[in-house]
Amino acid sequence: MVNLAQIVDWSVPSNRDAVRFLSANGSVTTLGYEALKRQMEGVAAQLEPGSTIGILAENRPEHFLITLGAWAAGAVAVPLNHKLPPDAISHIVADADIAVTYTDPHLAAKLPSGHVARHITPLEEQDGGIKATSADDVAVIMYTSGSTGMPKGVPISHGGYSWAMEQFRFLDEGIRGKTVLIAAPLFHMNAQFHILATLMCGGIAVLMERFSAEGFLGAMAAHEIARVTGVPTMFELAVRALDAGYQVDTHSVASIAMGSAPVSQTLLDRLQAHFPSAAISNGYGTTETGPAIFGVHPDGKPAPPLSIGYPMAGAQIKLVGPDAPQRGTLHVKSPMTLDAYRNLPDASAAKIKDGWYDTGDVMEADADGIYFFAELADDMYV
Repeated sequence: MVNLAQIVDWSVPSNRDAVRFLSANGSVTTLGYEALKRQMEGVAAQLEPGSTIGILAENRPEHFLITLGAWAAGAVAVPLNHKLPPDAISHIVADADIAVTYTDPHLAAKLPSGHVARHITPLEEQDGGIKATSADDVAVIMYTSGSTGMPKGVPISHGGYSWAMEQFRFLDEGIRGKTVLIAAPLFHMNAQFHILATLMCGGIAVLMERFSAEGFLGAMAAHEIARVTGVPTMFELAVRALDAGYQVDTHSVASIAMGSAPVSQTLLDRLQAHFPSAAISNGYGTTETGPAIFGVHPDGKPAPPLSIGYPMAGAQIKLVGPDAPQRGTLHVKSPMTLDAYRNLPDASAAKIKDGWYDTGDVMEADADGIYFFAELADDMYV
């Protein structure tokens, strides 16, 4: 059986914190692994296998719990970007054929009239199991928006997503029993992947309701954060606060993982100065390809500054263009790579050929096969 909900390490001591939630008002709530499992199963008991469930909410543990519950039930989760206008949200609800949406009450007005909505909290606890799903069954539909048009649905299977998560087992040593700070929105692949990776490795996900530079930095000290994740914009704002004299103890931070956008050498240098003990990396992934594309060099060669790494085992990479293979447009094929956009045959045909997805992003490769950003096709993260 392949079910993405099983990627969580349920063998972790049941009393260990799984999630610590830092609300915008300053309060901290915790959820242990046992409660996480029972609430996941409580959600699963309410859902029909094969149904599609929307989640329209700001960051909170229930957001991820409902996603897990949908997977456990054999249902499909659809995280909705709550920053989108109502017409875009209505488009997604119709396009994904969402049966019911769990929502924060203050966001419910963004849903189409007559759509079935449930408050995202509180969630009931229940003992139960995890439904059998096939590797090809869709687990989640992530919606990605470019510079024009309505958001496009990217179906991701249980098997493809599970394969991608397995490529990050190397994180176990640095995460198990330790804290990981997550502040990006959970409707985004960056945050969803990192909270899942943390729980896969038996770690403690410290989830911020909303990002602020001071809150981000303060959480690192208050929760002795071992690994910090986010997008370069967040780290730029954090570094500005540190440059301006904000005082915080960052000794516990052993690794900083950025992604979803390019990073400058200036930011890397400033970040390293403030976090001298941290290993800093910038990854690459798209909604259509998932996060498992580039990683560490198999011979242990260090990644140069600004690089995004060496292709992971199982991820096929090629650069296309007149300057290939040293420079060109990145094409990717892997078990998680998009087969087709939902209900968009023309867009699918334009971007996917023989299983290869054309990212549109121009990359360069050095003599060791390590890749670097050259030009991004689109940068929609704000």
